[in-house]
Amino acid sequence: MTRTILAVTAALCLIGSNAEARPRHHHNHHHAGGHHRHHGGGRHHHTGGGHYAGRPAAWCGWYMRSQVGSDPGPSYNLARSWAHYGSNAGGPRIGAIVVWYLRKNLPESPRWLEAVGRKEEAETLLLLIEREASRGQPLPAPVAAPAVAVSGELATLFAPPLLMRMIVGSVCLITINTLLYGFVTWLPVFFIKQGLSIATSFGYSLLMALGAPTGAAIGALTADRWGRKPTIIGASALAVVLGVIYPMISDPVALPAAGFALTIPIYVLVALLFGIYIPELFPTEVRLRASGIVNTLGRGATIVTPFLVVVLFEARGVAGVMSLMIALLLVQIVTVWALGIEPRHRSLEELKGDEVAPALLKEAS
Repeated sequence: MTRTILAVTAALCLIGSNAEARPRHHHNHHHAGGHHRHHGGGRHHHTGGGHYAGRPAAWCGWYMRSQVGSDPGPSYNLARSWAHYGSNAGGPRIGAIVVWYLRKNLPESPRWLEAVGRKEEAETLLLLIEREASRGQPLPAPVAAPAVAVSGELATLFAPPLLMRMIVGSVCLITINTLLYGFVTWLPVFFIKQGLSIATSFGYSLLMALGAPTGAAIGALTADRWGRKPTIIGASALAVVLGVIYPMISDPVALPAAGFALTIPIYVLVALLFGIYIPELFPTEVRLRASGIVNTLGRGATIVTPFLVVVLFEARGVAGVMSLMIALLLVQIVTVWALGIEPRHRSLEELKGDEVAPALLKEAS
């Protein structure tokens, strides 16, 4: 399934790649929080909650922010430069071909194969993974895990315990999408409306754009060390503090510095939420479906965001816009603290076994 999705995506990108020349570009959403782990017999587990499970996804987010997906201002990155100065179709097409080639050796998730009844394929794939991981050395003894599987029915997502996780995912993605498309991408407009020249606005936006890869790198380095919830709550709290300070600054030197500092915790959240935390909220059986729903809600928020930004900016200036962002961040802090789970150093089986509801969970055959 994963390989099929990637193949279709690459083909669509290849056909319609000149859409990259449009001003607006989109984030990549990673629907895997780490290595998958197959539970069966006495098999060794490849966990999605290992000591460094969050780093690969977060570092992918860092590369995306530094090269092909940075949002602030004119988007100082490789893809946008190619689209502006060179062929607006060649770059994405080359990327689509690279993705198509690399995905040929991308295995399916053994956990997903087992969940849909393709146990022989899962076993074969797991043997290959174990052979590569062991490097001729004995593997650690497998850890016992509850033999339960989540129902794949859509109704499962709207009843406890997954309902709480759906709420967490929706709040987080609505918040981060509003921050990106209600503040970060509007920065050049704010600067010009405040009387700065286009050249000065361009320079300020460039400096603040450097906070994107910096924040994503911090998220990659801290997600497994500090934990998901502490990092999300801490970055949100820091963004609140800097968001209160930012509208009060008018000094031409301090303003871009404060904006750079504010961009960092925002992109810590981008790396953690898009790349790590949201996929880890949901078990394999419903992960793509649940992630798709909460991402739809998050993207849906961007439909009304521009209208709110215009109204707030006309009424209260940047302070009005920041008040909306701060309110959403405070809601996110409370939601993650009260309802969020902590996947750090924990397997998906452990997370699944924490909240076994008889109405939603069935004994695995």
